This record gives sequence, C-alpha cells and structure tokens, in this order.
Amino acid sequence: MFASISFVHHRRWAAVTSSCILLLLAACGGMGYGGGSTNMTSTPPPAATGSSGATGTSCSSMSCGAAMVTITDAKGDFLSYIVSVTSLQLQTANGTSVETIPATTKVDFAQLVDLSEVLSAGQIPPGEYVSAKLTIDYTNAQITADDGTGNPVALSPVDASGTPVTGPVTVSVQLDNAHHLRITASQIARLALDFNLAVSNLVDLTADTVTIAPTLIASVAPADVKPVRVRGALGTVTASDNDFVVEVMPFHDENGTTGEVTVNVGPTTTYQINGTAYSGDAGIAALGAVAPGTKVAAFGTVQNGDQSAFTATAVLAGTSLEGAGPDRISGIVIARNQNALTIRGATRSGSDGDFDFERKDATVMIGPATMVTEQGHAGSFTLSDVSVGQSIDASGAATQASDGSVTLDASAGQVNLDITRASGTVLQLADGSMTLRLQSLGGLPATVFDFSGTGPSAAKDARATSYVVDTGTLTQSSLSLNSPAQALGFVTGFGAAPPDFTADTLVTAPSVQAQLQLRFGRHGSTGVFSGLSPTGTALVIDLSSLGSSGDGNSNDGGDNGGNGGSNDGGSNGGGTGGGDNGGGDNGGDGSAVPGTTVHDQGSGGGGNDGNGDQGGSGDNGNSGSGGGDDDGNGPFIQMGPERLDVRQLASLSIVPDTSPGGDAFTIGHATGMRNDNFSTFPDFIAQLASDLASGNTAVIAVTASGRFDASSDTFTASNIAVLLTN
Repeated sequence: MFASISFVHHRRWAAVTSSCILLLLAACGGMGYGGGSTNMTSTPPPAATGSSGATGTSCSSMSCGAAMVTITDAKGDFLSYIVSVTSLQLQTANGTSVETIPATTKVDFAQLVDLSEVLSAGQIPPGEYVSAKLTIDYTNAQITADDGTGNPVALSPVDASGTPVTGPVTVSVQLDNAHHLRITASQIARLALDFNLAVSNLVDLTADTVTIAPTLIASVAPADVKPVRVRGALGTVTASDNDFVVEVMPFHDENGTTGEVTVNVGPTTTYQINGTAYSGDAGIAALGAVAPGTKVAAFGTVQNGDQSAFTATAVLAGTSLEGAGPDRISGIVIARNQNALTIRGATRSGSDGDFDFERKDATVMIGPATMVTEQGHAGSFTLSDVSVGQSIDASGAATQASDGSVTLDASAGQVNLDITRASGTVLQLADGSMTLRLQSLGGLPATVFDFSGTGPSAAKDARATSYVVDTGTLTQSSLSLNSPAQALGFVTGFGAAPPDFTADTLVTAPSVQAQLQLRFGRHGSTGVFSGLSPTGTALVIDLSSLGSSGDGNSNDGGDNGGNGGSNDGGSNGGGTGGGDNGGGDNGGDGSAVPGTTVHDQGSGGGGNDGNGDQGGSGDNGNSGSGGGDDDGNGPFIQMGPERLDVRQLASLSIVPDTSPGGDAFTIGHATGMRNDNFSTFPDFIAQLASDLASGNTAVIAVTASGRFDASSDTFTASNIAVLLTN
C-alpha cells in the first residue's frame, strides 16, 4: 500500500500530500488488477456519442451508476503544469466507449498537491470495461520548473525525438484481462490512475524543454492518503439526513456542471459560510439557508464499498470559498511592504473560470476595507494577520503592466488565509514549541522570502535558520532533533513574531513519505540493475551506473564522469571529469542542497547534455553509465525537507511493501509510448527482466514512493515506475 501518513491534529482538519489520479466509479466488481498496458498516440480519440457519453446507449440514474472522477498529483520540480484534459473514455471489449468528461477541463497538476479534485460525476451504463483512454491537450500548455531558487523557468514540451508537442496526446490503458472493470447499476467499482509527473517528464534547463512520456500507474484498489475536494454549485440541502448535493464544477469552472455528488456531514464537520464559522448541526442549518447555486466546496473522504459515500470534514461556501471580486490571485506571500503583498507562484483566475500561472511575481494591494478570513477558524481577522510565508486567496480587480506583471487591487476585496505547510529540520524542542531549520514555506524554498517586518523589530524578524513554530498542545512524542518535520497551519501575524508560525497539524519524521528518483538521460543506461532476475525479490541498484557526486566544485562533472558510450561518449562525452562537452563546463557537483528543488548541472557528467551525446550514452552507446538526466538533476531520495544523494550510499535495494493495500507498479516504454501495469511485485519484476534481457533496452528513469531505512539502505516501495527506452 502507499506509505501511511499519520498526523497529530490540533483545532481542525488539514490536508496532506500524495500523488495519483483517481477514477471512482459507482458500479461493481473488478476489485484488484494484474498486468496491463498503456499506449500513447498524438491524436485525440473519436468523439463519443449518446446519452452520458455512451455510444448509442441511453442512461438514467435507475439503470446506470454515477462515475466520480477525481484527479490529483504531487508537486515536484514543477511550479506549474497546466494542460487541458479533453477526454476520459472507458471502453468495453466490443468497442463501446463511454465518455466520463463531457467538457474540456483545464488542470494545473503542479497545484494538486494536498488533495484530489472531483472532475466529474456523471452516469455511465453497466458493462465490462477493458480499457481507458485519457487525452491531454498540450496546445496551450503552461509548464514551468523551479530553477532551484524558487524562480520559474518556462519549458516547451517535446517528445522523445525532440519534436515539439503542440496538440493532444492520448494515453490508452489496457486493464488486466483477469481484472476488468465490471459496472452494474447502483454498485461501486474503482479505478485509480497515477499520472507520475516525476517519471513522465525529463527537464532540460539548458534548452528550456521538457520531454514528455506520460506514465500512468493503473489500480482498481488504490490506497488513499489524502482528502478529496468537490467544488461546484450548491444543490439540495437536507439537514434531517445530514447531507447536501453539489453540482460539480471542478477547479475554476464557472459554466455548466459535470454531474452531482451527495456529500454526507456529521457532528464534527466544520463550515465556513460567507466569512462565518460553524460546526455540526449549526453548520448544516446555516448551509440550508444559503441560496441554491452558491459556490461550495467540500473536503473529505470517499469510502470504498458497495456504495460510494463522500463524507466531508470541512465545507466552504459563498465568499469563504471565492471572493466577490472579478479577479482572483492565489499564491504565497514572499514579502510585505506596508499594504503591498508580493506573491510568488501565483495563479490568476477570472469570473469566466479561466486561469493562468504568473511567471512574474504578482502584487496584491490591501487596505482598511479588505475583508480578511482564515480557513476553518472563527473570529475577527485584520490586515495584520497577513504576513510573509502565508498562502492566500485574494479577490479584487486585476490590472496587467506592460512587462506582464499583475497587480490585484483587493483594497475593497477579500483575502482568505489558507493552510500553509512549513517544512524543515528540527533544531530545538520545548514545551509547546519547535524550532526548525526552515527549508520551505508553501512549497517555496526559504531563500526566496524577505522576512523584514515580521517581528516588532529587526532583531525579532523570522529567520529561516531558526524558525519558531508554536505547537500548542500537539504531542511532540514523534519529533526528534535533526530529523525532518512538517507543520500545517498559519504564519504569525505581520509584526508579531516570534513565534513565527502556529501549527494545527504536525507531520513527523516516521510519517514523512520518501520519494526516490533516479534518472539516466534520454538514451538511458543498461547497467542500472544488478543481478536482475525474473524471480527476484528486490531491485538492486548498481550505484556505479549513477556516476559520482563530485567534490562540490561548480565545474566538476563527477569524479567518474560517465564512461561515455561506445562511439560519441568517449573523449568528448564523458571521460573522467566529464570531458569538454560532457560535465565539465557546466557540470556542477550533481548534488542538491537538502530540501531544495535543484536541477544541478552534474549527476556524474551532466553538463549541458550529460555524459556522451544526451546524458547517458553516445549515439551508438547504450551502456553510457552515469550520465544523469538532460538537466543534470542528481539521483536522490527526498524525505520531507531532506534530500539524500543516492551516490553517497553504500548500496541501494528497492523491495515491495508487503503490508495490505493498493500496491502499484508500472513499466513505461518511451518509444512505444505504452505502460505495463501490475499489482504484484513478482509479475512486475518478471516482465522487467524480460524487457531488459536483450541488452538493447536501457533504463531512462526509476521512481518509487514509500519508506527508506538508512540503516540497511533499503527502500520499501508501495509504488514503483520504471521508464525504458524501447
């Protein structure tokens, strides 16, 4: 299963991080899956016809089941990954197609960090579905990567041959023949598709491109580790039954609905409605008094079983969800100068439902008439509650300067303070207090923040080197010095630090999920796995395939460079130290500052193109070990704010998580543009060994999610993805 994340809660619910695309279908059967495959083409699927998108098939709530589609992903090196999802079809063995997304939906995968979003919830007819097709349109893609300092770099999507991708691509997921998706009326089935951004995209910061090879992990029995959000127009509220209906309008959509979801509530459900906080019976009663059609969002869980049930832990409605102004800016405050807020990583949205990522810092102007609210908290809030590091949603009127920068006048608008994540390493513990060596706030590196004015004097301003978190009555039993920790809560008001942050939830070291990422360039490496066997019980990484981490010199491409390929990877490509064109000139040391998102020019001979011709081998040299990826991002294991250079380990073995749950494994094929999916490790490793047996196929990337045991250099994975060159 996915590594469990345990939490210590204080005052209210808060969201957590994970990565997957979930397709929840109200139908029955088909629990579990085995081997399957995914194919990708550059043309959109044929349009589905008929009621509810089913070809030639009528559908009603009595004869069909509701298809609830939710979508999510974890934020990696991307500040934005905006594309359009134009189609998600289910197909039966006889070719009948059912469209589950009736309209194009614009999505920013980089912003789906702390929750899953309900994309649609329409009715689909009964049947045995053997495959699915997801179409992603890159026509107006806005993809930006972090340059390692929190600054965005715009990237152009290209395919494996370097050809620009300027239109839709369709990924076909063939389900295992023994575990089809069997849909019957009023029953439940579930399919989860994990759009793995880390293994699907190869970033080249020299050419400012991203090579896309969409890699999807398919599972009909996923393990959920984060909450689900459903947004839309408020429908019927039935206080006596403790539920209400949401007409689904995902993300920023304002036109039309994509089905409806009944949301169950309880005595512990919290509400914030038009700036006023409620809980339990008082909350559902207040929601019942709100006009139908009011925008509402519910956060909660979807329970598996014979009948899906959405249960909300928190509900936002009216101006508590979206301000009344014509424009909105969402992002992180990186500086405040009197009533001017500087926002980085901003998303700008309008009343028409469209949205864009702002590559330049945005400015939000606030004033005495600005309404300030705080998510999940009752009380009176003022301008002084808006401080540096805080995640906000602001509404007002936006203007754009000639240089493209945006200013939002919220002086007569609204600012909502959102849950913010502070990550760092524990330096000191005291009763009700924790001091961190701060690594990031709201996902941005600590180095981008100007904390001037956060304290009553310069001497008391917040400092990343000793960031004080008020933990209140939260237990600190799982915290330890020099270990990673994350706090979810709110930044202290401007001018009132220390403490610098108040935690509502703590995510402690044992609960922080580890992420493994190994890259070997576009040409890959054939020497990644040591002693790979069809009956093996582990993936043993040959660390020599990763090159050396270098000595920290900015011109060092790694001690061993990469040994090049058989032709081009030799004297000019990857000899010791990287050679002239390999890792020398722009090599870097291949490592990254812990807790930062760095595309370091290195990784054992990275340089401009890495070792040899393209980061892993010469033109004809498939072995070319140690090349690193095209942007030189070194191999690492990320554990909260800490990033461990894999090349510093004595060994590394990847083993499957044997605890019950939704383990998922995939093998991606870059040239064939297909993915093979497995629910068991034996099936996965047997196919991987077969794919690599000829020696002509190389490994481009390996990613995994789970737990890392530093004492044994063992990574226990619930999710593994391997991308091959074939």
